[in-house]
Amino acid sequence: MPTWGMHLLTAKKLNKKLKIDDYNLFLIGNIITDINNGYLVENVLKVIPHKDTHYYSEKKDEKTGKIMFYDVEKFIQDNKENLQNPLILGYIVHLLTDVYWNDLTYTKHGIRDENGKVIGLKLNNGQDLLGDGELRRKTKVNDFKIYTNYLYMNKLIDIPQYDEKVYDIAKSIKCISLEKEDIQKAIHYIDVVKNGITSLKVEYKIFSQEEMLKNIEKCTQSILKYLENII
Repeated sequence: MPTWGMHLLTAKKLNKKLKIDDYNLFLIGNIITDINNGYLVENVLKVIPHKDTHYYSEKKDEKTGKIMFYDVEKFIQDNKENLQNPLILGYIVHLLTDVYWNDLTYTKHGIRDENGKVIGLKLNNGQDLLGDGELRRKTKVNDFKIYTNYLYMNKLIDIPQYDEKVYDIAKSIKCISLEKEDIQKAIHYIDVVKNGITSLKVEYKIFSQEEMLKNIEKCTQSILKYLENII
C-alpha cells in the first residue's frame, strides 16, 4: 500500500480541483482506513484485519482463479447516505489510491508464471527480483518510503490536525472501530515520521523519482474521473 505521505499528497492535489469544504477532515479520511490495522499505529484499542477495512472481495480470474480486490463500489453503497461528507470521501480516495498503486506495481512491474501468478518484480536496473509476497512487498514499500522522505523534506504535503468531529463521523463507518485516542495517535505518528526524516542516500529498486512523480499525477487524474460519477 502507498505510504500516508503519498495518500496525503494525493489528497492535496485532489483538493485543488474539488475545493473540499472541510479540507482537514478530508485529509484524515485519507489515512483513517489504515488505523485499525495496527501496522502503523501501535496499540490501537481494536485491531481489524486489513481485508475488512479495505473491503476485500473475491473476483474470479480466468488464469488465477479467485483473487482479492478492493470493492470500492460496495463501500460506496454501504455509505451512500454520507458520500458528500469529507471524511467518507477521503476514505473512498484512500481505497482508490491503494488500487492504483497496487495495480501499477503488479501489472507494469510484475513477473508472472505460466498460470498468471505473480512470482516477482521487474527492477529499474533491468534485473528480475524473484521471491515471495513478503519480499515483493518490502521492495515496493522501500521505494514508497524513499519518495515519502522526499515529500516531507520538501514540505510538499499538508499534515492533518485532530478534530473532535472525526470521532463522531467515524462511528458511522461500520468497517472500522476507532476511539479518540486511536485517531490522536495516528496524527502523532505522522508528526513523528515527518520529524524523523533524514537525507539518506538510498536507491529506488522498482520505480524511479520521475516515475513516482508522474504516477502521483496519473493517480490523481484517475480518481478525479472516478469521483465525477459519485459527487
